[in-house]
Amino acid sequence: MGLSRLPTPEPILEKLLSRDPLPPMVPSHVYNAELTAKIDALPLHANVKAGLHLLNDDWKKAHDLVEPLDPDQTANYWHAIVHRREGDFWNSKWWFRKIRHPLLKTVYGSDENRGAQAFVDQVERGENLMRLEEKQFNEMRLLMEHAFKEYAQ
Repeated sequence: MGLSRLPTPEPILEKLLSRDPLPPMVPSHVYNAELTAKIDALPLHANVKAGLHLLNDDWKKAHDLVEPLDPDQTANYWHAIVHRREGDFWNSKWWFRKIRHPLLKTVYGSDENRGAQAFVDQVERGENLMRLEEKQFNEMRLLMEHAFKEYAQ
């Protein structure tokens, strides 16, 4: 297979970023099962694939990709999101306490780690679901952009 025939993530990412409605906080199933194999086939770093899987509501696949990458901070950030999305809120907060990632401040403000943990608490209580989904989607989009810049250039 020549370089021009290598699969690219753009069509997958475009489909996942244009979802309506937004991804649920705790998904009950994979959004688009057809995308799973396509994501797996991409010749990209595990942090990029993990983000695509999370945007596709496949937290199990994402977990398998990021778990062995600790102490990589982008992988650890994905790992915290994985556990929040699976409903393992205590574990998600544990990972958020551990993370030192530049996007935390962008997403959660100056009290980045505590802000992330407070967000997990809000998710667990189910407060203002639409606002939570918007914040989570923005967070995943920003981390996906970061992963592309860091690992796919």
